[in-house]
Amino acid sequence: MPTKYDRVRVYNNFISGYNEQNKKYTAYSSNGKITVKDFNNSKNLTTKLYKITKKGKAGLIYDGNLIADVKYDIVTYYRNVKLIILVKNSNYSLLDHKTGKTLIKDSKNRITINSATNKIKHNNKYYFYSSGKLKEE
Repeated sequence: MPTKYDRVRVYNNFISGYNEQNKKYTAYSSNGKITVKDFNNSKNLTTKLYKITKKGKAGLIYDGNLIADVKYDIVTYYRNVKLIILVKNSNYSLLDHKTGKTLIKDSKNRITINSATNKIKHNNKYYFYSSGKLKEE
């Protein structure tokens, strides 16, 4: 990691450096490669999952790797099912945060997750998530 930063934060599997002059962070993976440049903030969602923001958009770093580009209007993490709903320009995507696998991509149809039952609703159908797959009820 270069020494050009005024502050350094060490997270699980990545490091971020803050440049006071441009008021931005840069994230580096544990092997020293840049993961994301010039972001404004990061917030931990789990021990290894971080939401990062840049110019009003959000993305995700998991285990030191960028799993969702910093381009989403809304990023919502559902801890019980370990799934993430991403929204960009009214298009919905569903992501497994541990594998980075996109389960539903760029759908105009809303995706919802009931936190009490862990049921996922999409296209007027209900699903549950098990063994890395969406299964229709």
